[in-house]
Amino acid sequence: MKQAIKNRIRVTKTGKIMRRAMGIGHSKTRKNSVATRRKRLQRKIQSMDMRTFKRYF
Repeated sequence: MKQAIKNRIRVTKTGKIMRRAMGIGHSKTRKNSVATRRKRLQRKIQSMDMRTFKRYF
């Protein structure tokens, strides 16, 4: 797996590919606290994007 992709995604035991939520990198003062907590969770990669990530494994 390429190192740049490896830093951005995580493969679970069952084979799901998880990613970090977007929009939490900086400038958190303008964001709602509920939205910030929700963005801490990992997101599952959609099936459309799965084809893109499969070639890096």
